[in-house]
Amino acid sequence: MGRDKANIPWGPDRLPLWQIQLEKLAALDPAEVLISARPGQQFEGQTLVVDEQPGAGPLPALALCLSAAANDHVLPLAVDMPAMSSTFLEQLLRDSTERGLVYRTGKFFEPFPALYPRALLPLLRETLTAGQDSMQQFIARAATAGVLATAELPPGAAPLFKSLNTPEDLDSGEKNSDN
Repeated sequence: MGRDKANIPWGPDRLPLWQIQLEKLAALDPAEVLISARPGQQFEGQTLVVDEQPGAGPLPALALCLSAAANDHVLPLAVDMPAMSSTFLEQLLRDSTERGLVYRTGKFFEPFPALYPRALLPLLRETLTAGQDSMQQFIARAATAGVLATAELPPGAAPLFKSLNTPEDLDSGEKNSDN
């Protein structure tokens, strides 16, 4: 997109995307909130887990958050999914098991939001050490190993997973968010 998605103003109140997503998570009354950030990013008043490998993809950030979290599970929420709702996040938590939960559509996994257990750390570190960075392959491997649960995406939930990846997505979403 050519700019930091976290700070894109969104919706009628024109709040930055990170703040909008943080409010959705806060509605769940989490025990702790960690923000995975790149070096130099600032999120006022928040606990940051700084990804020292910017551009390496979501797997190193997931490993950092799982390592830093005080809880046995983390629920990462992508900053660029403003359609995601607190209601759906609550459903995700209700549907989860001790092995966490990643929704899928057919063979394609929806890695964010999802509930990831700390028990994934050994497999995640092994994956990263091997130089692999595919989130889809990692989730498939974790599910096959029995350390991560998957379930079919509930009917009607697909629009919640729409990401802002292009300026056109941003323009389209902005028009829809003001209605």
